[in-house]
Amino acid sequence: MSSVKKEKREKQPSLKRKLIRYTYLLAVMLVLVVTVQNGRNVVRIQSQTMADGLQNRVDVLLESLCSGVKNFFPSNNLLELTALPGQKDAMSEVKYITILGQPQNSSSSENLNYIWATNDPDILSKSDGYTLMYGESSINDEVICNITAQLSQLDNQIAEKERQISDEIEALSLQANELYASPLSVDQAEADRISGVIVDLRNMLDKELSDYSKNAAASYPYFDFSLNNTDYVFYRPVIYRKGNSNNYVHALVYLELSTQSLVDALKKEIKNIILRSLIMAAGAALVGIIGSYIFASLIVRPIKKLEAHVNLVGRTKNKANLKGRNVQIRSKDEIGRLGTAVNNMTRELVANAEEEALVMDGKAVQMAFLPLSLEANGRDKSSFAQYKDEHLECFGYYEGESGVSGDYFDYKKLDNQWFVIIKCDASGHGIPAAIIMTVVATIFRRYFQSWNYRKNGVRFNDLVSQINDFIEALGLKGKFATLIVCLLNVETGELYMCNAGDNIVHIYDAQNRTMKQLTLASAPTAGVFTSDLVDMKGGFKIEKTILEHGDVLYLYTDGIEESTRRRRNPDYSVIKEEVQVRKTNPKTHEEEIEIKEEDSKEEFGPERVQAIIEAVYNRQPYELTKDSNPNPDEELIFDFSKGQGSLEDSILALASIEKVFRLYKSPDVQATDYIKVDKKIDECLFKYFNKYEVYAAKKSDDSTGGHYVDYDQMQEDEQSDDLTLLAIKRI
Repeated sequence: MSSVKKEKREKQPSLKRKLIRYTYLLAVMLVLVVTVQNGRNVVRIQSQTMADGLQNRVDVLLESLCSGVKNFFPSNNLLELTALPGQKDAMSEVKYITILGQPQNSSSSENLNYIWATNDPDILSKSDGYTLMYGESSINDEVICNITAQLSQLDNQIAEKERQISDEIEALSLQANELYASPLSVDQAEADRISGVIVDLRNMLDKELSDYSKNAAASYPYFDFSLNNTDYVFYRPVIYRKGNSNNYVHALVYLELSTQSLVDALKKEIKNIILRSLIMAAGAALVGIIGSYIFASLIVRPIKKLEAHVNLVGRTKNKANLKGRNVQIRSKDEIGRLGTAVNNMTRELVANAEEEALVMDGKAVQMAFLPLSLEANGRDKSSFAQYKDEHLECFGYYEGESGVSGDYFDYKKLDNQWFVIIKCDASGHGIPAAIIMTVVATIFRRYFQSWNYRKNGVRFNDLVSQINDFIEALGLKGKFATLIVCLLNVETGELYMCNAGDNIVHIYDAQNRTMKQLTLASAPTAGVFTSDLVDMKGGFKIEKTILEHGDVLYLYTDGIEESTRRRRNPDYSVIKEEVQVRKTNPKTHEEEIEIKEEDSKEEFGPERVQAIIEAVYNRQPYELTKDSNPNPDEELIFDFSKGQGSLEDSILALASIEKVFRLYKSPDVQATDYIKVDKKIDECLFKYFNKYEVYAAKKSDDSTGGHYVDYDQMQEDEQSDDLTLLAIKRI
């Protein structure tokens, strides 16, 4: 058994192994990057050096060839011209040399395609004849013909630019000849001076023509010493002035060479660089493994302590049992600070567990006062309440905004004829509101414990007075309760109502299939004034209406109508709005208005409540629209035509649509985001909501168990108040 456990531990992912592996890879990668970069620099410098050296040698060879052509071409010295291509032996890379030029005695550069000398073994395939005749055969190679065509344009440009110097040389030459013919010594001296000027002008012209020749030299294709291309044609025009002619470009020297030998040398150098890189990487790997092992050991030791402590926290269900259990980390670095944070987290978990235990105890006590159905385990209360007999049907739903709250409802069958209902909303949240709620529940239950019609009749306004006086006597500042008590005769439908600050009653009219609203007499909220003061203004009045067969009385707190969601832009950012806040200046005691920027919110509203209830009973679809919905094309349809139009459907529809009203899913939703949804609500959404597969795409069981499920990767605006819904239908 121990060997199996040991094997399992060895197969688990190890941070130490990861650190060793990553540090090792980092060292190797660093060495490789540096080596490769240095290698690339060496290759670049080497290739550039080879390219520059080859270019310089080609320039020297072309310069030598052009000089020879200048010397021998004007005199048509074919013997010397044909010997010039032999200079290719000076460069082993050169395959052949060819000299092209004008036809004999021509003074135009229009056709430079005549072959005057070559050692190209394939020249016949590039010429226009079956035999090669120097000075008569012409080249027909497309690349070379394009080059010679461009040289004709160059000749015209040179003639235009050098015309002034050429004309000046011509004029000075004529003038010097005339002076040399004169017997006078003065004329002879002037002729010598002019001859010197002519020499300077000719040197200047030769220099400029040489520059033209160098600038016109090029290669095809462009020489960049590529490893993919090894064959190039280098060329250079032969430019000089002959006599008084305006023709300057007389010939073209070109040669073809191969850089294969240089490419082979460069590839060999690349292989050497790769070999050196591998050797250095292997050495770095060895050093990296040793160093990373030492480094990982130092890092992992305290992390293992943290791991063991976190596992302990995870295994401990009752976090209160972690009290006094801390992890000891000596280092003062990030890991030490992490250990401190883990200890703080543990202490907070303990405190939260102790506080949650108190809250859950309080919530359990509070829910014990509500007529909620029991869960399957027979112990815990659910979120809904149900009652049905031959005269009456009730269905209620409760979801508190916090652990304990101030909402309360209850109902009780007093006898075969009378049924009593109460709905109460204590101000605020938390423990104070829960205290008021339990007081109201206790007084209500005690009052009707021994009630009977003959003895008490329908004058139950003294119950409201008792509740009022008790809350007022508590002396809780700013604490009060709105409530309504209803006494229903299930046989006649007579409904007697008495309210304290809750004078709006909603009834579904079954005959007209619409909602109607009753406004009762106004009465102060319970707990603000003593009953004596209330009685001076009429007291808590009892009013009567008739609940017909099929009619439904709806009692709900303001948590449904005043439920809010934030308005959002298309990018899901919250829209802001400026609001005026009135406050009293403590120094001047004058009222001032302060402008604040708050989130813009939309209320659920009474109109939606009425429309939803009517849609359920009339079995019609209901479309939920949201103001400033970041997804404007979203259609939220609840198809109640599938339902039975039941009392339960109407209450669950309100709770479900209110939930969807606050839901949204922004693009930056995190994988850890989730919302809790009551199982009853989830069942209702599954049955009626057209976007259920979108909103509940990632549904899972809630970690706390109970009557909730989780919608993962969903978001919601917070529930702003307790949600209490109660419906009573006369059958």
